[in-house]
Amino acid sequence: MSRRLPALIFAAVLCLVAAGFGAPFLAGSASAFGQHVFQANPVVGPGDPYYDVYGGATLAQSVLVSQDYVLSNVTLRVRNDGGNMNALVVSVRADDPTRHFPVMTSQLASTSQVSPNNQLVPDNWSFPFSPSPVLRAGTVYWIVAQNTAPQGPPTNGYEWHNSNADTYPSGSAAVLDPSSGIWTGLPYDLYFVTYGREWSANVTPAMSVSATRALPGDSVVVTSTSTTRGRRPQRRSGSTRQCRRQSRMRPRASLASSRCPPLHSRTSRSSTSPTARTPSR
Repeated sequence: MSRRLPALIFAAVLCLVAAGFGAPFLAGSASAFGQHVFQANPVVGPGDPYYDVYGGATLAQSVLVSQDYVLSNVTLRVRNDGGNMNALVVSVRADDPTRHFPVMTSQLASTSQVSPNNQLVPDNWSFPFSPSPVLRAGTVYWIVAQNTAPQGPPTNGYEWHNSNADTYPSGSAAVLDPSSGIWTGLPYDLYFVTYGREWSANVTPAMSVSATRALPGDSVVVTSTSTTRGRRPQRRSGSTRQCRRQSRMRPRASLASSRCPPLHSRTSRSSTSPTARTPSR
């Protein structure tokens, strides 16, 4: 056995430790947070139908969470029928275990956004949350949309578009009459997409060596990689190190990350008239 091998093994271990556990702390703050879709009902119904959101109607869609994650934002398919100061308030609320409607006395997170007003087509609009709530696996939450306009679409308020069918089996839609405080179930699921990042940290290191045997003076390439996900930013780091006699290892590292951007697609309207309201414009 070559005397050089123990040194190579020691160097390989150092490479593995540095790439697998050091990279998450060395990466810059500009790294993406590994966001991706967790729950979604992206189905657009025939005729692009919608329900009203205004001072006389609050809408909600329930969501069953499949795993623990940090909710960064939700995307809703909406249209602003009011002015350029007409805001839609979107919140995340707990489920009433008895009535199975949103608990309106408290909320996990809330945000207020103004989407472009009087557009010909609805927007898939992003509603980010800060701070971002942690959603727990196996729990039902509600995405609630509120607006204070005295009149509903097409005069004012917002349209929250639905799928014109029961397309999300893990949840349902409901409407609240704020004057009476009574919730009523709706037949069609509302359009929504939730984005976030995994809550539990997960670091997976790996290592490979170009040669299993070497003589004094030989070069051996040690490649170490790691993938991190969860509460820390997701990073994939790969580094290659040339280990030579009487020379230091000089790393060539690269960091890559991905972000799932919010949806901003547009769909044309139709004059089809299903049970739910459809745009007349």
